[in-house]
Amino acid sequence: MKVVFIPKAGKSDYALAKSYRPITLSNFILKGLERLIQWFILEYYLKEPLFRQHAYTKGRSCDTALSTFVDDVEKAIYNGRYLLAVSLDCSGAFDSIKFDSAQSCMEEKGIPKNIIKWYMNILQHRTVDAEVQSFRATVKPARGSPQGGVLSPLIWNLIMDGFLSRFQQGPVKVLGYADDILLYIEGTEPASMGELLQPALDDVIKWGNYNGLTFNPLKTHTILFTRRRCTLKFPNLTLDGTKLSYSDSFRYLGVEIQKSLSWTKHITERANKCKFLLIKAKNIISTKWGLTPEKMEWVYKAIVRPKLTYGAMIWAQGLNKQDNAKIQKIQRLALLAILRPLRSTPTAGMEAIMGWMPLKMHCTEIGLCAYLRIKTLITQRWDGIGKMSKVMGHIHKWAKLEDNILSSNIPRQPKISEKIWIDQTIAPIAQKHFERPLMMYTDASKERENVGYAWCACDGDFLIEEKTQSTKGMTIHHAELMAIKEALSWIKQNGNHERRTIIYSDSQSAVKSVNGIVANDPISLELLTLLKEVLSKTLVEIRWVKGHSNDTGNEYADYLAREGAKEAENIQTVYPHLPLSQKTIKQMVHLGVIDRWQSCWNSRGDCNMTRLFIPTVRENKLSTRLNQNELKNLAQIITGHGLFKRHLRHWNDIQDIYCPLCGEDTEDPWHLWDLCPVLDEQRASINREIEKGLLWERGLIKFFQKEQLCILRAENEALLTPS
Repeated sequence: MKVVFIPKAGKSDYALAKSYRPITLSNFILKGLERLIQWFILEYYLKEPLFRQHAYTKGRSCDTALSTFVDDVEKAIYNGRYLLAVSLDCSGAFDSIKFDSAQSCMEEKGIPKNIIKWYMNILQHRTVDAEVQSFRATVKPARGSPQGGVLSPLIWNLIMDGFLSRFQQGPVKVLGYADDILLYIEGTEPASMGELLQPALDDVIKWGNYNGLTFNPLKTHTILFTRRRCTLKFPNLTLDGTKLSYSDSFRYLGVEIQKSLSWTKHITERANKCKFLLIKAKNIISTKWGLTPEKMEWVYKAIVRPKLTYGAMIWAQGLNKQDNAKIQKIQRLALLAILRPLRSTPTAGMEAIMGWMPLKMHCTEIGLCAYLRIKTLITQRWDGIGKMSKVMGHIHKWAKLEDNILSSNIPRQPKISEKIWIDQTIAPIAQKHFERPLMMYTDASKERENVGYAWCACDGDFLIEEKTQSTKGMTIHHAELMAIKEALSWIKQNGNHERRTIIYSDSQSAVKSVNGIVANDPISLELLTLLKEVLSKTLVEIRWVKGHSNDTGNEYADYLAREGAKEAENIQTVYPHLPLSQKTIKQMVHLGVIDRWQSCWNSRGDCNMTRLFIPTVRENKLSTRLNQNELKNLAQIITGHGLFKRHLRHWNDIQDIYCPLCGEDTEDPWHLWDLCPVLDEQRASINREIEKGLLWERGLIKFFQKEQLCILRAENEALLTPS
C-alpha cells in the first residue's frame, strides 16, 4: 500500500510527524471488496446503530451529535441545574489501535471467522510505501488501521463501542463521534457531579491502555454549563494523574459552545474567518481583470457561506441582534465585491437585485431543513417544565417554525432499506408460450402538482384494457413506479398465467428500480413485493422503451397519463402511503422562507427606490448574465444611489433637484424610467425590445445609456467636482 502525508490545517510546526495525516492509497479492487464486506456486516450483524455513536453511521451526522448534546445542556440549565462535561482528545486514534482489539471487537459482534481472518491478514501482513521529498521508505506496521481504508471507520466504531456501551445506564452520559468522546453529567451539586464523573475518566484511561490508545490531558476540555452568576467551586477532576482545568467554552465538532449557551464567540470567530476568505478573493479583483462576478458569487455561495452557516440548526434560532449584524456584514462584503456600488448602497437593496435572501433567513432555511431531516432520529430532552418554562429549546423552536412556515406537520418519507430477492430467470410453471407475448405500456405525466399515471394492455394491434389514475404531490419517478404497480395488479387478477407478459416503460430510473433488490420507499417496497408474487405464477419481463419514438403503445400510454394529470385539478388528496420526499420538503421550506423575505421586504421603511423597481423579491442569476460594469450601473439605477440629484443632495448643496428634462418632479431613476414625459419615446422603444425577449435588467441599463440620460448624469457628476 502507498501512503501520502497530508498536512493538518492550523498546525504551528510542520516539522513534527503529528502535523501530518497519513492517507493510504490502496488498490481499487481491494476497496471494492472492502465495500462489499462492509455492506454484508451492516446488513446482517449491525442492523441497529451503535450506542451513542454518530460518526460513520447511516442516518446520523454532526447535526445529530450536536443537537443531542445541546438539548441535554438546555434541559439542565433551563431547569436551574448544572451540566458538567469533559471533551476528550484521543491521540492518533486510527494509527494506534492494536490488532488484537480489532479482532476481539469483531468477534464480539459475531462476524464470521473467515472475514475476521481475512481482515486480520490485511492488517498484520500489509507493507506501506512512502515517499517524502525524494526519501523513500517501506515499513510493516505493527499497529493501526489504514486511514483511507473502507473498513477502517467501521472497525474503529466497533472498538469504540466497547467503551460507549458501558454508559447505557447510570448518571454519566457519553457521546461519540469517531475519536471525539464527550462525557457529561447533570445535577444540582457540582461537587457530587465531579465525584460521579471521575470514575468514568479513570475508566477511559484503562480502556485506552488496553486498546493501545492515549488521551492528552492538555487537549482535554472541561466546562460547567450554567447561567448562574454566583461564584462556584469547581470539582477537581484528573485524567491520568493530570488535573484538568476549566474553561468558559470549548469547540465540539467545529462549533464553539459557551457555558451559558451563548453563540457570540462562535459567530465572531466564524465571521472573522469568512471575512478573511472574502478579502483574499476580493484582493485579486481589479477594474479590468480578476474574478468575474459569476466566479465571485460561486466563491461566496460554495465556500464562504457554507462555512458560516455550519451547525445552523443549533444556533440560528438563538442569535441576538449583534450576532445577526456580524453575519450580515459578511454578505454585504460579498455583494460589494460583485456589484461594486457606492458605499452608501443599502444591503437589502443589493440583496433584492442579486436575489440573495438575508443571511439570517438563509440560516433559518438551512437549520429547518436539517431539523426536518433528523427530527425522527433525535429525542427532545427539554420538556419546558422547570424554572425557565417559558424558554424554548432549539428543537422546540424548529418544531414551532415548521408549523409556521409549512402550515402543518408535513409527513416525512420514512427511511426504508429492505431487500427483496427476486429470481426473474426461472418460470414457475411450464409456460405455453404464445407466438407473441401480451404487451403492456406504462407512463406518467406531471403538470405542476398534478400527476397522472396510466397503463394499457395490447394483443398485437388490439387494445385489451386500459386504466388511468390521478393524484397530487407525487414525484414523476414514483408515478412511473405506480403505473408499473397497477399493471402488475391487473396481471395478477386478470392475466393469463400461461402467457408471457412484457411491460414497457420509457423511464429508465423506474426500470432500474424494479430490476433492483433494495426498496428505499413505500412504493418501491409494494412494487417489489407484488412483482415477486406475480413472478411466482407468471413470467413477466419489464423493459425500457425509448419515449416519443413513434411506438404506438407508448404514445397511447403517454396520452392517457397526460389526461390523468389534467383530471388531477379536481383532486385534493395525495397517495395515502407516500409521504413527501426530502426534495419536496426542501422546496416547500425554501418557498416558505421566500414568503417571509417578501413580508419583510414589504414592511421595510427604507429601500423605497428599490421596492419600486423590484416589488417582488425572487432568486436571480444576474452574475451569469451581466458583466461587471453592467452590474455596477444596475445597482446605481435600481437603488437610486448613483449620479441622480435626489441622491447627490446628501453629499452636496444642490438647490434644484427637479428633473431638468420636464421640471415636473424630483430627478431620480424611477421618475426617468417610468414618469418623465420627455422620455416616452425612448421608454416605449425599450419596452418593445423587452417584450421581444430582451432581459429586463439589460433593457433598464440600455435605457439609461440613451444620449439624453448620459448627458444628464455627466452634468450631475460635474456638480460633485470642485470648481
